[in-house]
Parts: sequence; C-alpha cells; structure tokens
Amino acid sequence: MKPKILIVSDNFPPEIIGSYRTYDIAMNLEKAGFEVTVLAPHPTSPFGSFKRTWRLKTTEYTNGVKVIRLWAWQPRSRNPGPLERSWYYLTFTFSAVLWVLVHHNFEVIITSGGPSPFPFFSGLISKRLFRKKWIVDVRDLFVDRVVEFGFLKKGGLFEKLTRGFEKVCYSKADRISVVTRRLKEAIVLTYKIEGNKIAIIQNGVDTDMFCPYLITKKRQLVYTGNIGHAHDLEDVILAMKEIAKYDVTLLIVGGGDCEERIKRLVKEGGLDKRVIFAGLVERSKIPKILSESLVAFASIRKLKTLECAVPTKVYAYMACGVPVVGCGSSELRDLIDESGAGMFVDNNPHAIAEATIHLLNNPKERDEMGKNGRGYAKKYCDIKLITRKLIDEVL
Repeated sequence: MKPKILIVSDNFPPEIIGSYRTYDIAMNLEKAGFEVTVLAPHPTSPFGSFKRTWRLKTTEYTNGVKVIRLWAWQPRSRNPGPLERSWYYLTFTFSAVLWVLVHHNFEVIITSGGPSPFPFFSGLISKRLFRKKWIVDVRDLFVDRVVEFGFLKKGGLFEKLTRGFEKVCYSKADRISVVTRRLKEAIVLTYKIEGNKIAIIQNGVDTDMFCPYLITKKRQLVYTGNIGHAHDLEDVILAMKEIAKYDVTLLIVGGGDCEERIKRLVKEGGLDKRVIFAGLVERSKIPKILSESLVAFASIRKLKTLECAVPTKVYAYMACGVPVVGCGSSELRDLIDESGAGMFVDNNPHAIAEATIHLLNNPKERDEMGKNGRGYAKKYCDIKLITRKLIDEVL
C-alpha cells in the first residue's frame, strides 16, 4: 500500500502565481496511487485579489486530492510591507502546525517553501514528534532574495534567525528537492548540506494541457505570471518603444506586487495602446493565449540571488511552441541554449528589442525555435516525468 502524503504549501490554486508546482505534483501523485492531502491558506495571492475570510478551516476536493484551507491573515494592500507579509506567512504556519499536532495519520510530509521557508515548521514538528518522513521542497533562496531586495537588513537579527532555522530544517529533513542545479549548489555551499541528500526535481508542465493550438497568430507578444520584484518587466516595457513600430502589442497576463508601478511606466511612456493588461486569467485559457502569440518574454532581474532561477512560465511557453526572449539568470540562459527554444539577451531594453525584432522579421527561425521548445518540453519537462522522478529519487 502506497503511503499517505501530506503537502504543506503557502499557496495553491485558485491562486495563479507560483502555485502550480504544488498543484501539478499533488495531482500526479494522486494519479500514481498515493493518497494526497494538501494544507494551504485561503486564497490570498496576489495580495488584495481575493475576498478576505475569517473561517478557520474549509475542506474541498480537487481531482481526488483533499485540500484543507486554513486561516491566515490576508493583507488587503496590493504591495504590503515586510511586517504584514511576515504576519500572513506566520499565521498560516501557526495554523498548519496546530493541524499536524492533531492530525498525523500520514507517512510522508512535503513542505514547500517558495515565498517563505515558514511552512517548514510543520515538517520539523512532524519529524521530531511523530517520526514522519520529511521532504523539504525548495524553490527559492528566500533569505538571500529578501536581503538583496532590501526587505531585510543584511546581518540583522531576523536574517540570522531565519538562516539558522533553514539550516536546522535542511539538516533534519530526510530529503531535499530543489528546482535547479545552481540552487542545489547554493544550499550545499551556504548551509553545508551533503549534496547526495539533495535531488533536482525541476519545475514541469502538463504538455497535454499546454500544447500548440492550430489557430491564427495575432500581432501579439506575451508575458504571463507574476509581476513581482524579481521580474525585469521594466526593461521589457522600455523595449516596446522600439518594438511598437512593428505593429505588435504586448499582452501582460497576471498580477503581483509591482503591477501598479509597471502600469505607471506604460502610461508615462505613452504605450497605452501597445501594452495591454489582461489581469489574472484562468489557467485553462493560457494555452490559447500563448498559441496566438509570436514571442513570449521571460525576464528576471540580473541579481546574484536570482542566478539559480528559472520562471515556471518558460516551461509553458516552450510546451505551447512559442519562442522565448529571456534575460537575467544563468540557469535560464542554460535552459534556452540547451533547448534551442529562443534567445537569451542582456538586461537592457535595446537588447530585448533587438532580439524580438529579429524574431518578428524571421518567421522560419521563430517557428523552428517554437518546435525546439515543444520537443524539449515533451522529452524532459512533462509533469508526469517530473513526478516519476520525485517518486523514484525522493519518496
């Protein structure tokens, strides 16, 4: 009999941004015969996008997966400050810890740390008190990122406490899964964790759902997902001043902390008719939007802490056969180069514009890159393959 698995994550659909790694893995583990329960807060992110609730707990089922929503403080501001963000993550952590203290009829707990490492608390409690097998799923270098973004003071008490907590968690966990090779190297170097304890379980994509539609292309470029502090949308918007004369529009699908700032930049640049904000869109509609587009953008800020990052949107772009113009991280550069799915450029508006215009003027090359991306996604990034790797190497 396959074990019962509890997954603890601080976001889950209908939250659109950053939630589908957990969702896809949970659904595919269930299909593989595991009994899966997910603990998550009530829908909150992007902040201010969902109605606030005071209910302590709700239960729902999604494709056989039991999803338990626990109360957490829900910020109303679109871009809340560090204290309110921390309060959101801490209150969910408190709710999750209380839940596992009462309900521990599972064999394996997976704690997923994306925006914060606080969900790891419930795994630490489960491991120490109930001897459960504990998997830490790491998607980001949380402390490094918030320090470099200026949200935390470098060398301050909170940074030291959080790093200490992360080191304890990595040391006590049975296994650690990470999304990229450089993220594994960073954990080994920073926290002195043995490399053989860490498995690279990259982000994946449902290539059955995300596939090229046989529809007419629009004169459209596209960016989907989080409009956040890590994403260099500013340079993409500035690049549109050069690109706009080629009679194309940029469709931005998603939302996030920096959305209002990007909208102001569009207005100040007189690009209102060339840059369209679609807001949050249901996931099922994204493949059609991508299939209608000529080029897709994946832009990350050029920062040391983001060198190990690959935006999950890239896998969707590739699966839908849309060529990618990317910038920022070395990990993203390696993926684009290895797959042949697009062009990687420097973080500046002219370089982004030049690559985009080149693809607009060379449809055969554009189509070839789209086919390369689709083939690579099918062969290496399909979520069924990623889940099987998780089962074989981690569980």
